[in-house]
Amino acid sequence: MRTVVIIGALLALAACNPKEPILFDGQVFRSKSKAVSDDKRVFSVEVREAAGREDAAVKAARYEATLYCMGRFATSDMIWTAGGADIAVTEDGTLVREGECASR
Repeated sequence: MRTVVIIGALLALAACNPKEPILFDGQVFRSKSKAVSDDKRVFSVEVREAAGREDAAVKAARYEATLYCMGRFATSDMIWTAGGADIAVTEDGTLVREGECASR
């Protein structure tokens, strides 16, 4: 009986948190963000497989940066410090942008 209750609880939790992919212009990107200095407000975002899809990858980078800033500082305001106006994709097809979560 205990096993049934545990399995039921796990299934209920799984149903409450579906992992639907987020689409940017109809495309899915793998991205990650991380702090790049002791000041955790300064971050870097990498979006993989961005070559040839730069416009959508920029939107994915903005989304990832918003998640980073909201999760750590409860703000969606940010300032791009690198990769802002000039979008560059590395040789392996990764879009890299750097920014700073703005203070309120």
